[in-house]
Amino acid sequence: MTEEKKQDKRELSIYPLSELGGGVFKAYFTTYISMLMTSVYQFPVVVAGILETIQSAIQWFGSPIMGTVYDRFSFKKGKFWPWFLIAGAGTGILYIIVFGMPVIFEDPSKLVIPAAIFIALAAFMSSALSTLGLTIYMYVAKTEKTRSFLAMVVKICRDGMKIVVGWVFPVMLTYFITFMPEMNAWAMIAVILAAVAIVIFVIASVLTKNSEIEREAQTKTLQRKKKTPILKTFKGILTNRALLVTFLAMTCSKVFFFFHITGAAYFWRYYMNNFEMLSIFNVAFSLAAIIGAALMPTILKIFKDTKRSYVFTMFVQAGLYAVSLLIVSPENTVGTIAILSAASFFNGISDGFILPLFGQATDYNVWKTGNKDYGLTMSTYSISIRAGNVASITIRTSLLAAAGFNSKALAGGAAVPAAVQSVLYNLNTLFPLILALVIALLVLFLNPINDKKAEQYRKEIKERDMQEAAS
Repeated sequence: MTEEKKQDKRELSIYPLSELGGGVFKAYFTTYISMLMTSVYQFPVVVAGILETIQSAIQWFGSPIMGTVYDRFSFKKGKFWPWFLIAGAGTGILYIIVFGMPVIFEDPSKLVIPAAIFIALAAFMSSALSTLGLTIYMYVAKTEKTRSFLAMVVKICRDGMKIVVGWVFPVMLTYFITFMPEMNAWAMIAVILAAVAIVIFVIASVLTKNSEIEREAQTKTLQRKKKTPILKTFKGILTNRALLVTFLAMTCSKVFFFFHITGAAYFWRYYMNNFEMLSIFNVAFSLAAIIGAALMPTILKIFKDTKRSYVFTMFVQAGLYAVSLLIVSPENTVGTIAILSAASFFNGISDGFILPLFGQATDYNVWKTGNKDYGLTMSTYSISIRAGNVASITIRTSLLAAAGFNSKALAGGAAVPAAVQSVLYNLNTLFPLILALVIALLVLFLNPINDKKAEQYRKEIKERDMQEAAS
């Protein structure tokens, strides 16, 4: 293998590494922060929901801000690699503080404001990491084949980390609370997992430092400072139908995805009445998504187009959720895990295909505006995830509060109200069914770009770049 090919492989590994490190943060800190707020801090469920919403809102605004920073500014001795160190270490330390404060203070329920501040700071750093990975993705993945491959690898890395953390967290928590208070156990796990994530981001930084990605991006940054107005990019984004449709599809898919992920602890504790099965569900749900993502090339080979492949998988998910209406119940634990994991299998495929769809919409934006603002345009991918998370949290929190969910009463042994059980059932069956159908129809009829058109856009962009370089 030549040195050039080795360098290409190293550069292809940067984005998956960044998602692997980010996967640690998401699998533990983001997923369980709601439960931390109610079980450890003992905030009311509405307050916990507000804090989660603040977290997602900060990430929402942080993504385009950092995307613009990556596109138009750089450090004196580097562009991307310092951010892996700054944002990676910053996110880890801030989450350790959030999960560690209940250990330090006597009454954690009075720490709403400090918790909100540190959660907001951690959210901003986390958005910096997500947008950084997406920016590098557009520099590395210059063909449809490479984009689909990286999307598949990233999905496997991200959900693989969810499997590991989803299994490790309940086991570690159960073990630690045998000889320390529960709040200490949460903090101990936070320190361990944050350290793992920081090490991963250090490796990504080292690989990025002397890469071709750094050199190419530095050159383009200097060119942009001279001649490319950012308002042109904003206008292109707001009038890009393919991007807006893909954004809405991703947002809706994340709404029901987060019902399963961030709401899993509620579902298994208060509806299934079997919290011990949470770790098994987390493993099965994420493993199914990984296996599904690995089959992306097969699905693409059958349908021969990214958009058609995505629409097919969403229709299948809708069908599976229709079946789940008859299967999901506290008396059918195995059937519940099986049907939701089957839906996750196809969600793993669709979630892999959505990233190339964002890439195609970004190609169109660059082709239309002449601005290679990859960071800003691709930040819409991160924003859609945050928007889905905010909507999911808002819906879940509002419905649970309206149904009479009371964390202190339930912690004291009170019976779970029937209305709360009904809400948790619908969040995991009926609502995903409706959203999957909406997404499939939306992309099928309103997204104007297919693989052939995207390839033509990239070809014309390359020709334009060559003409500008020659002049």
